[in-house]
Amino acid sequence: MHNIVTKITSLNIATYVLTIVTITTIQISSELKEALQKRKLHAKESYENIIWGLLEDQMQLKDEIVLEIERGREEYLQGNFETMDDVFGDK
Repeated sequence: MHNIVTKITSLNIATYVLTIVTITTIQISSELKEALQKRKLHAKESYENIIWGLLEDQMQLKDEIVLEIERGREEYLQGNFETMDDVFGDK
């Protein structure tokens, strides 16, 4: 376990915040490591930052999908939709 002390100065009053960071090791394939390496924006970017970025993108995408489903449900309830026959006609 590593301890990191961050100094925060506000109104000439110094406050120290102690942040405890737990570091762990995960096992990944060499293919995944290469894929993560390709996503680095700069050589010293950590894999943790890359993974957090991917998770944030996934969460944002999920939120957008939920909104689209809600909009579609509202349109359906208002009768604003087309059936397969309306779109493709009788065959």
